[in-house]
Amino acid sequence: MGAVSEERQTLLYWAFHPDAEVPYDEALTEEAFVRRAREVVRLHMFMHNCSDLSPLRDFCALRDLIVTLQTIPRLEGLHNCLQLERLVLTEVKLAAIGGLDCCVRLRQLDLSRNRIRRIVGLDALAALETLWLNENQIARIEGLHANRRLRTLWLARNHIAAIGESLDGSPQLRELNVAANRLCSFRDIPNLARLRCLQTLTTSDPHYGPNPVCALYNYTTYCLYHLPQLVSLDLTTVSAESRAAAEGTYAKKAIYYSMRIKAAQRLHAHALGAAADARSARAAQIALNLNALLRQRAGAAYALHRAAGGRRVPA
Repeated sequence: MGAVSEERQTLLYWAFHPDAEVPYDEALTEEAFVRRAREVVRLHMFMHNCSDLSPLRDFCALRDLIVTLQTIPRLEGLHNCLQLERLVLTEVKLAAIGGLDCCVRLRQLDLSRNRIRRIVGLDALAALETLWLNENQIARIEGLHANRRLRTLWLARNHIAAIGESLDGSPQLRELNVAANRLCSFRDIPNLARLRCLQTLTTSDPHYGPNPVCALYNYTTYCLYHLPQLVSLDLTTVSAESRAAAEGTYAKKAIYYSMRIKAAQRLHAHALGAAADARSARAAQIALNLNALLRQRAGAAYALHRAAGGRRVPA
């Protein structure tokens, strides 16, 4: 049986001696490598020269895997990692989510700083509790209906323009970060009220930036009023005083805008009535003018008839 390649030995040595130089042992047999690989439960691959995760096929006891600053466009090679509980793949130029169907014990998944466009391929991860997809190219929240244990979801710095009902299948969600997206309307805030466990909402933070909706007048008041379950909003603890102030302000605004709406409705009804009266008067005037013209026409026809000596004159 031939010696184990230097690339595979590097993985093994990093697992046991992550801060030391990596010697190459030409005498290391395949049997000894596999035996030691099955003892590894945590592995951090940093700037390692590999295009996929297939070298990990012998690390079947892995529970914690971190891969950073590499080029892995496809998520493949984890079919033997059945014990994996935490997976971090950041800055690896990953284009799509996939290849995780066997990782049914996965609880934490971090795929930040990649090129992912859609949230798919997570249906088998029923135990997933934490999902980080920051700094990708995601335009819509989707594909989370099977992850009903999800508690933390970070989607900061993507291209998301609306939330809608996309999170209704995540009843245990407690923390949501959607900072630096394209949310620009109040209409998504009441949708989050259905998430009764939601305690932390971040639409703006110093690291990623804000959403356009954060610049709207009374944004904080609107959020605190519609989301009474919040403990923290945009990294600020929600105090009893701030919540009471928001409720009072919202009640005053509701009364004010209700009065404005009623006034507008009265003005609208008055304008419609005035327009109807003007239309009726105009129609009556047109009818009078038409009757006068018809009488004049009849008179002219009679005069022509007399002038023609009683002969019939065409109308």
